[in-house]
Amino acid sequence: MYRIADSATKSLTTDEGLASLTSLSEFARSMQGVDPGSMETIMLPVAYDKADPNRVVAAQPQAKTLWKAIREDAPIPESAKKSPATGG
Repeated sequence: MYRIADSATKSLTTDEGLASLTSLSEFARSMQGVDPGSMETIMLPVAYDKADPNRVVAAQPQAKTLWKAIREDAPIPESAKKSPATGG
């Protein structure tokens, strides 16, 4: 089972710090005790890439505003809390 899961993680594009099953499981263990009710999902605002409509890129200036809020531990803009999949 470990080999299958490890192989599956190799097909994902992740941050280098989470590029192995061991790293992912350590991250998951570090989340123990975190109350899911206190978590929020945020989305990076994106737009279709003008050079390649099959890709998306960070939508500016909204993305810049979101990154600034994260860096400064400030309130997240409401626009980043809306899911485009559900229309908000």
